Amino acid sequence: MKNQKIIVSLFFVSLLSFPLISVAASLDPSLITALNGVVSILTLIVSFICTIMIIVGGIMILSASGDADKVKTGRQTILYAVVGFVIVLIANGIMLTVKSIAP
Repeated sequence: MKNQKIIVSLFFVSLLSFPLISVAASLDPSLITALNGVVSILTLIVSFICTIMIIVGGIMILSASGDADKVKTGRQTILYAVVGFVIVLIANGIMLTVKSIAP
């Protein structure tokens, strides 16, 4: 049930981003270049953080010693890190789309 909510949420976020793409296509090319730089830097930072959080979640699961609450916390940490990374990938896709549409 939770996975369905996540997928539906990502679908609506991507659906709502299409009007932004059409507006951004009329932006100044230097602004698009600046936004592309910001998105690239944020992608690197968030990718690093997501990797760390996946490792932390795995360590939580491995050190749970049979405690169901710790295993659940570790799985949630990994899930949230993956969802964050998917959102970053969607942002990158939107930026690439805007960059290809803009003159």
